[in-house]
Amino acid sequence: MVKMDALQALIDTWEALQAEKSDLIIKIGQLEMKMRAAMTASGATYWDSDQYVIQLKAPTKWDEEALGQLREFFGANELADLKNTVKPPKFNKRKLRTLEKRGGEVGEIIQKAQSKGAIEVAITKKGMR
Repeated sequence: MVKMDALQALIDTWEALQAEKSDLIIKIGQLEMKMRAAMTASGATYWDSDQYVIQLKAPTKWDEEALGQLREFFGANELADLKNTVKPPKFNKRKLRTLEKRGGEVGEIIQKAQSKGAIEVAITKKGMR
């Protein structure tokens, strides 16, 4: 059984680590902003070293309303299969990307429903993919 003094010591340590964690998260964010600025200034979007790959990339944003046009091409069951089961139902992006590659009118609708978000710094340690 843990004594109350020992428990208080654990809580104090936990609080100190939480404060340190918050500080580290802020510092990491600042470093990522500096990396993005340095790469943007030099016109680079990709950097490869022995240990890391650093990319500037924009996440894809989806227009769920525009994807509603897919109703013309799919039945209710097929359309339901394209949506996540989490409430509220949204389109399953993996399945949509597969359909997009097939092209045609369906591919065009899916492409029009996408836009790029703000540029982010993606750092990947090699050998961890």
